[in-house]
Amino acid sequence: DVGTSLALSATTTAIGFFAFVGTEFVGVAELGVISGAGTLISFVCTITLLPALLSLSSSARASVPFGDAVWTTRIVDLPVRHPRAVRIAALVLTIGSVLVLPRARFDNNPLNVRDPKSESVRALSDLLEKGASSPWSMNAVAPDLASAQALAERLRQVPEVGRVITVSDFVPGDQEEKLDIIEDVALFLGPLAPADGGPQEVSVERRVGALRHLSEELRHMLRTNKDPALASSAQALAGELDAYVAALPVGSAADAELDGLQDSVLGSLPEQLRVLDAALGAGHVTLENLPRALVEQMVGDGGEVRVQIFPRENLADHASLAQFVDAVKRAVPDVSITGSAAEIVESGRSVVRSLQQALLLALVAITVILLVLSGGRVTETALVLTPLGLAAVFTAATAVLLNIPFNFADVIVLPLLLGMGVDSGIHLVHRARRTGELGIALLGTSTARAVAFSGINTIASFGTLGLATHRGLATLGQMLTLGVAYSLLTTLIVLPALIPQRWRRPETQGATLRRSEV
Repeated sequence: DVGTSLALSATTTAIGFFAFVGTEFVGVAELGVISGAGTLISFVCTITLLPALLSLSSSARASVPFGDAVWTTRIVDLPVRHPRAVRIAALVLTIGSVLVLPRARFDNNPLNVRDPKSESVRALSDLLEKGASSPWSMNAVAPDLASAQALAERLRQVPEVGRVITVSDFVPGDQEEKLDIIEDVALFLGPLAPADGGPQEVSVERRVGALRHLSEELRHMLRTNKDPALASSAQALAGELDAYVAALPVGSAADAELDGLQDSVLGSLPEQLRVLDAALGAGHVTLENLPRALVEQMVGDGGEVRVQIFPRENLADHASLAQFVDAVKRAVPDVSITGSAAEIVESGRSVVRSLQQALLLALVAITVILLVLSGGRVTETALVLTPLGLAAVFTAATAVLLNIPFNFADVIVLPLLLGMGVDSGIHLVHRARRTGELGIALLGTSTARAVAFSGINTIASFGTLGLATHRGLATLGQMLTLGVAYSLLTTLIVLPALIPQRWRRPETQGATLRRSEV
């Protein structure tokens, strides 16, 4: 009795996943293959293994899904008793949601799918705020140094560009004056490398005393410094230092523990001192005596010269990032532009195209299959798709209101919702068409109960993702939770109010009226 709707639901769900297979977003395309195949395997298990397991039951018990109480009857019967009000409410909400949709956006910043509290994300965010040292830059290649310098001058006129570097920019100006300053610094600093060539041995007591002294100095800074961010960091570090000292073991174990801390904090200091010592012995710099490693990064074997382009604005803002990339490409349309900033913007646009392609493909394929299997009944196909369309619009509008952007993780939500959410409409329309049940007779069936339980179970499953510290997984869970919840509500409330009255059989009408009267 339910095999047809199960087969149709499995097919449409699989289509929702397979729609990603031909897109440019390789990760999601692979997800589509795995999940689409898994859906079909689940269907095979459902129509073979599950009936075999159910046959082991010695008896079948009938139950009333929503009970016989008058208040439950009235709630379940609400969409049919007031179909006009339900339709008007759905129409008003749809119009309001459509007006909000233009504010939906795709966040192409890969940092925004990670835990914002992690140290690596915070450090990179700080760099992005400083355009001159931003790790997200762009590159262009010129055939020779003269062309590179001319290209750099053109790019420096672009308002969104903060700095442009070629290999010639590593040759400093005013070298005589700067060399005099370096000589003065070297005179005051003296020898930087240890006389014996290595660090001196320091007792455990002195090292522990140094940690305590540092903690005291941090607390003194808390009392005198008014910078909230610096005070917060100092307080956290002082607390960690006190806890570390209190937890130190006794004897040689303490010495080994402190050696590990010293290596973590100061392990690179000797090398840094050697580099600084070498820098204090600097002489005149020319293009010919630049470090080989630097020249290899900036000049190709054939004499091509790399031009590095850095932004002026904070690229943590996705709008500024796209504006920076587009402005540079407009300024030099005849030059090929590469680099991390361009890759991020273009990959984001590729993902958006993949989303649009998958969404359109899934919608067309599901519509065609529904039409074919329903015998060309347009009304029945429209009834199945209407709750789904409402759910998709409501989901996108709610995401805008809650400031949840689409990103590299949750961009798959709408095509997946199309594939998964259509199942509930298929089951209810199939039941109504097959038995002629309408209103409370339909919503009081095991089919409606299965739809409700399945939807609640799916909401609970995706809802756990919404609690993840990984922001990409969290937004994916939040968007899917919203989508499935809206799909369930529109299917159980709006769909019954749309089912044509002519589908009702006379005997079902009488049964519905008698139960409503009770």
